[in-house]
Amino acid sequence: MKKAGDKNKMINYKKSIFAIVISLALIAGLTGNANAAALNWTADTTVTINSNNYTIQALSAATSMTVAATTLTVEVPLGSTFVLLSSDKYQLNNDQSISQQCGATQNQLSITGAQTVVVTPSAVVCSNRTASSGGGGGGATTPADTTPPTNTSVVIAAGAATATSVAVALTLAATDASQMMISNASDFSGAVWETYAVSKAWTLTSVDGVKTVYAKFKDAAGNISTAVSDTITLAVSTTPATPETPATPETPAEVKLYRAEGDYKVYVIKDGAKQWIQTATEFNAAGYKWADVVETTPAIVAGYPDAAIAVVTVKVVNTSTLRVRASNTTASAISGKVSLNETFTVLEEKSGWYKIKTKTGITGWISGAYAVKQ
Repeated sequence: MKKAGDKNKMINYKKSIFAIVISLALIAGLTGNANAAALNWTADTTVTINSNNYTIQALSAATSMTVAATTLTVEVPLGSTFVLLSSDKYQLNNDQSISQQCGATQNQLSITGAQTVVVTPSAVVCSNRTASSGGGGGGATTPADTTPPTNTSVVIAAGAATATSVAVALTLAATDASQMMISNASDFSGAVWETYAVSKAWTLTSVDGVKTVYAKFKDAAGNISTAVSDTITLAVSTTPATPETPATPETPAEVKLYRAEGDYKVYVIKDGAKQWIQTATEFNAAGYKWADVVETTPAIVAGYPDAAIAVVTVKVVNTSTLRVRASNTTASAISGKVSLNETFTVLEEKSGWYKIKTKTGITGWISGAYAVKQ
């Protein structure tokens, strides 16, 4: 017959076995939660951060997500994407500097796994030119305007080469820009960011009549704006027309366009005399055609006397002092100043501006709004 003590021992043993089974079940349950499948959103879902509503886009996925008072922390597994939207276009700053896509009606942040990202939205509206997000939250300002004005242009330098490259001077005016990227290719292959400057020396390659230069600008906040410069019409073509040697000088009524072999200068022969056409703008404005330029011998070109050039002078009016600028735009650098009633010989006229040489030897441009021809 078993004693009472033995019976109590058996009861305690059974209780211990039961406790161990329950403990193992709990451990198994916790382990299952830790390895649970990623969260999946089958429809757009609203979350509130710092009293503002944001949308988790349908088909987003995450391993875990925590929404705090001012932040949203999300863990995105490998091969998944989590998309957060702001219909108020608020900036979605984050600690991984992931780029935002600021559109006309919303701002979007797309996070691809595997990574954990802390998003700290700002109540500052993004710009639809914004190409970078920046880390941290709050305190941001509206991105500066880096859109170049319409007068972005390329000016052909005197003495340009005529083979496979040509040197040019770029005039690039961009409000609030701190950096720029210039390229001959639309995809900016091989181009690098450099300190912004109003003007830049540049070389166009493989030219034949026309060429396009591309420019990107970035402000101090990292916002990028892209613009394409004007199409450039070169002063000469690398495939000149077949040379034609005139038998005798033309009659005064005839007009011919000649270029001597080995010389880039194009001359118009009129009234038995030659005159050098110094710029492509002047050539096109006169209605000439590049296909009509005849390449001939230097001796034939030299045989024509130089045509008399009318001297044009201008006088400074309506201001006590007038700025002399590096190019014919108010965005270009100031080279010097001239005074009221001073007169100067015009070296070149373009778009309401006059190129002059001051008494101190400075060559630059003055506005036609404050100068009249004499």
